[in-house]
Amino acid sequence: MTQTYRVGIIGCGGMGRSHASAYTQNPATTLVAATDIRQESAKKLAEEFPIPAVYTDYNEMLEKEDLNIVSIPTSQGVRAEITMAAANAGVKGILGEKPMAASLGEADDMIEVCEKHSAKLAIGHQGRFSAVNTEIRRLVQDGAIGEPTLLHRRSKPNAGLLNIGTHLIDGMRYHLSDPETLWVIGQISRTTDRWERRTRCEDLCMGLICFEGGAEEYMKVIYLSHFCPRRRFTAQRGKLRPWKVAFCFKMTKRAGGKKYSHLQREAISCKN
Repeated sequence: MTQTYRVGIIGCGGMGRSHASAYTQNPATTLVAATDIRQESAKKLAEEFPIPAVYTDYNEMLEKEDLNIVSIPTSQGVRAEITMAAANAGVKGILGEKPMAASLGEADDMIEVCEKHSAKLAIGHQGRFSAVNTEIRRLVQDGAIGEPTLLHRRSKPNAGLLNIGTHLIDGMRYHLSDPETLWVIGQISRTTDRWERRTRCEDLCMGLICFEGGAEEYMKVIYLSHFCPRRRFTAQRGKLRPWKVAFCFKMTKRAGGKKYSHLQREAISCKN
């Protein structure tokens, strides 16, 4: 008999609704509780899905509900304290939205407490598992363009590093099969009073990340800037055009599964 996991949601806004929708479509999970500091938000979510128990205090929910999984689609400013409270309460599966936390120190604290209590902590970078990103990862692993040397990635306009930027960096790490990071250099510029999701936000940022290259010790680099092309993937023997990989998937789907091999070839440009 398949185990059913008891799930609670802390944060019942737009992303809370997305999490609730996913859980209700999974036969292995049952939504049993919803928590939000605004009781009307928790009640609204509970009525839609439905969820039997509603709280305004997440500590009360954690104490009473014997939860297996907790989703924390709150703003990043409070995610660390809620994550650690859930792990301390014995919850073994914790899913947080991105960004992971408001600071590196908070992220480290979350990991330490979850490891102490053998809780699995995941952050919502679901974009890494898209068909296109998985195909790019496969092509890189198969050596289609040789050893990767440089990745460029540019965020969409008016999207902060803590918002879309986290998806970009995580996605490129996924393309490279999640290598270890050797060093990071970063710079931000803030000349306006710009805010995003109740958090002070940079006007411009640049990051240079160097990754370990594995057996042959080649270096992989990510450059995140508003000035470079949206996505560029350079390797020893050529380049990979991610947008053409995506277009190939789109056309294949339209054709009912027929693969467009010429588009696949165009997605890869090799020197030899």
